[in-house]
Amino acid sequence: MTVLPRNLPRKRLKDRDTIIEAAAHRTRDAGFNGANMASIAQTANLSVGQIYRHFENKEAIIEAIVERNAVEFARHIDSLRNQDGKLSSDLAAIFSTALHHKQREDWPSLRLEITAEASRNPRVAQIVRKAVDQERDHFLSLLSARCASVSDEATLLARYEILCMLFEGMSMRTVTSSRASAPKVVELLEHLVTEIVDRTP
Repeated sequence: MTVLPRNLPRKRLKDRDTIIEAAAHRTRDAGFNGANMASIAQTANLSVGQIYRHFENKEAIIEAIVERNAVEFARHIDSLRNQDGKLSSDLAAIFSTALHHKQREDWPSLRLEITAEASRNPRVAQIVRKAVDQERDHFLSLLSARCASVSDEATLLARYEILCMLFEGMSMRTVTSSRASAPKVVELLEHLVTEIVDRTP
């Protein structure tokens, strides 16, 4: 994970965030190859030289985008760690919120572009695998802490994988389809999540 100096000036932090947002926008709209440094600089209203002061290359910007999303994921997971009640209910609420409000609705399209590039670019593949491994470990820690009836790692990992299939599949469907009734989808998702998380081995 990229470590930023603690004393990095506020202006540089602001420019860095602006570059990340611009790169995400360009990658989503034009694809990885279409999001060149010139177009990113134009969208960010900065010079190409300013871009290179913050990032060595385009892969480094993509790494920052992926890391930012991983931090948001970790924050969501940490918020569930000490909650009362059933974990399945908390997770179902996250599914419902994401479906109704399409939070960070640019992310599914952006993730498709990054995943496609990862299939061709070993450096991007390494970035994606690292983030996925971190997310998995974070989520397994949550499952282990709040699913008292399950102790073996294989079962926890299987539950994690199925939850990922549901959530990532739902995210991709926001790109390709919006025809289903959201309340009905949420109702079925709640049943599925409850079955996956609360099931006794």
